[in-house]
Amino acid sequence: MLILLLAAGLGLLTIRFQRIFMEYAVNVCEDSAIKEINTLMEDEVFSHPDEFADLVVLERDSDNRITALRT
Repeated sequence: MLILLLAAGLGLLTIRFQRIFMEYAVNVCEDSAIKEINTLMEDEVFSHPDEFADLVVLERDSDNRITALRT
């Protein structure tokens, strides 16, 4: 009986840890993918700055203070 309870407890614990490890693995993969995409985007923008010059436009008032950022 005790062995059965220990086995059931170990099984539940294994399932719980499996979910935690799977969530961690998914988060690590998503983080790696986002970092790689950001790096590729930066490389593209910095290698062709003239093509992306009007991607963001700063609007200024008469005192040359920034009043808006338009994309």
